[in-house]
Amino acid sequence: MSFGIHVTNTSGNVLIDQDYTNYMQIASTSFSVTYSATQLTTGYAIISGYTHNDSDLVFFNTGHANNSGFAYPVSAGGGATSGVSWQIWPRGSSATVQVKIFRRADLLSLAGSQYGLEVYKADGTTLAFSSKYVPMKVAAVSSFTPLSSSPQYTANGFVPFISANTCFVLGRVEEGDGEDFYGLLEYQTVSADATKTYTKYIQVDQSPSDQFPNYEYQGTVIAFSIK
Repeated sequence: MSFGIHVTNTSGNVLIDQDYTNYMQIASTSFSVTYSATQLTTGYAIISGYTHNDSDLVFFNTGHANNSGFAYPVSAGGGATSGVSWQIWPRGSSATVQVKIFRRADLLSLAGSQYGLEVYKADGTTLAFSSKYVPMKVAAVSSFTPLSSSPQYTANGFVPFISANTCFVLGRVEEGDGEDFYGLLEYQTVSADATKTYTKYIQVDQSPSDQFPNYEYQGTVIAFSIK
């Protein structure tokens, strides 16, 4: 094994470096959503062998450009089971949603005596890269302002996944009148089909149980598209 290594490809892009934060795929799953023109759907997908970490990055392909939503890693039953909690509006089509979860290499356990390459940071003990895992390959970075822009990325020769837990924004809330109108929620979410990733703006009515302040997000949001 080695430490202090720096690897680049023929284009000069860094592939491995002990000073970089590398993310590795540690889990994957899929679940089905049923078309609905009017309703957000929610669910929880348990992943066998996965123990969640709040810093894990979740990416998904929603199966249709208009199946937009978000997802994040969670534990249930006191941590006995872990998986992904999701909220998706399948207003495009019924589909199978595919999920990939990535974790920082320095939070992973070492492969030990297995064959392959492990790279450590300069302390000689903290993992920076391991060939045991599939590394994250970022294909595109989309910068957008919620409620005003909706960029998309077109993949070339692969099915793209888009970041699901780092770019969701509750953009604005319109308060209700306390009688028949309970208010309006405006979200900026993401979606992906077989060839493209998208950011999407969706609008849903609040329910009597929703307790959100009147709020508008003003910042810039970053979405990652990966291979």
